[in-house]
Amino acid sequence: MQYILMGNSVVRMSNPLGFTRTECYPGADWDQLLSIISKDYLTTYARSIIFLSTGPVELTVKNKSTREVHVKQEYTYHAIEERIKALKRFGIYVILCTAMPMDFEAYNWHTNVQNPEYSECYDEMTQHLVESVVKLNHEILLLNQRNDFPTPYVHSHVLKRMAGKWKFRSWYLQDGLHPAPETIEIQDRELTNKLIDAIRTLVNQL
Repeated sequence: MQYILMGNSVVRMSNPLGFTRTECYPGADWDQLLSIISKDYLTTYARSIIFLSTGPVELTVKNKSTREVHVKQEYTYHAIEERIKALKRFGIYVILCTAMPMDFEAYNWHTNVQNPEYSECYDEMTQHLVESVVKLNHEILLLNQRNDFPTPYVHSHVLKRMAGKWKFRSWYLQDGLHPAPETIEIQDRELTNKLIDAIRTLVNQL
């Protein structure tokens, strides 16, 4: 059995504990990552537990007229789930990791963007994104549950429920998007624990 972490960010995979290997595909979203797996499943991914991790840039879209930021409409959970179920029949177990929002202002400042768009409404855009990511993570949880998989809550310390509201603790992101070293350590522990849970679940199903 292989244990693989696939995603679009080198930073998130810099020190993944407990994994036999990591694979990075910059800019890849779920559809693209699943297509890679489906194409090579007979050789590269046979008998594997694969965690998919992708970022808010690949999961969201900005509406230029309303300046809202929301999850892309093409992310229909049914289609994603059907692809995961199809891979499961071949002994490839794909588990979705939760997603995080991003801090637009911090990221643009860090990357020295000249004349950034929407600078006057970063707070509103971030709020739209937080609300969308909360809904997305709920759907990820339900999808993983229906497939008897544990969900890696790699976002839980960044986006935390406090006093009845969602608090975006952006200081856990080093540039408004990528995780800081402390965050990477937290995510590594979470992924390792959920890998152990996934192995136990699969053993009990045999």
